[in-house]
Amino acid sequence: RKRQARFNDRIEFCVADVTKYEDMMSLKRNKPFTKAVSNMAIMDISDIDNCTTIKKIRKSQAMRRIPVVVAANCDDMRGQHKALQMGAIDVITKPYKTENVQYRVENIVSSIKESSRLEEAKWRTELTRISQIDPKTGIWNKESFCSKTQKYLAAHADGEYVIARWDIDNFKVFNDTFGVAAGDQLLLDIGEKYM
Repeated sequence: RKRQARFNDRIEFCVADVTKYEDMMSLKRNKPFTKAVSNMAIMDISDIDNCTTIKKIRKSQAMRRIPVVVAANCDDMRGQHKALQMGAIDVITKPYKTENVQYRVENIVSSIKESSRLEEAKWRTELTRISQIDPKTGIWNKESFCSKTQKYLAAHADGEYVIARWDIDNFKVFNDTFGVAAGDQLLLDIGEKYM
């Protein structure tokens, strides 16, 4: 059984009640499930095999990021602990109120979306930094220097500036004589001096 929450004609999340790993795999090909922004599996752990299913989901490259919430009898502490140990993100005890489940699902989906957003922002920042900084010296690479200089000069067009460009002559000789590690250190020292 699948339940979908729609906002502005787009599926915000899709919740699936599954009992077997194969059910999860078939859901991955299901249109509403693949179009949803976030997905979640809710499993009843009255069948102990479902704990094994959680473990399989966690090991699957295609499925491991899908949060698994388990529904368990309130007195089945052993089953609840086992499900959490296998990688379930939350336990909902039976009998449960539909409204409480809905709020918990929405909170989990919201938390996952925020976490994904922060992770993506972190990687974008890191990729930008890597693309602009020379790894040996820690200073701007040529493309970054040219771009930043052009923006600075455009913003401060009425100033007078001297731009000097220099090159290290015969650097290969230094590397051949003292070694690559010493050459890298020299580049680092030069980079620090001119930062």
